Amino acid sequence: MADLTVSPAGRVSACQIVESSGHKVLDDATCDLLKRAVFTPATDSNGKPIEDHVRTPPIKWRLP
Repeated sequence: MADLTVSPAGRVSACQIVESSGHKVLDDATCDLLKRAVFTPATDSNGKPIEDHVRTPPIKWRLP
């Protein structure tokens, strides 16, 4: 699980792991991947894009 800060442009500007996989390499990879995501930005009461915070659901890494 990760907490993301989403900029008014819809880009992830910060990522913090809330529930670790137990491996720093995987936690770092999780944030690296999430920072590539593009969101529809939140808006204020006037419809202007604003910064927002999002928590992801739990993320599980598995090898096939």
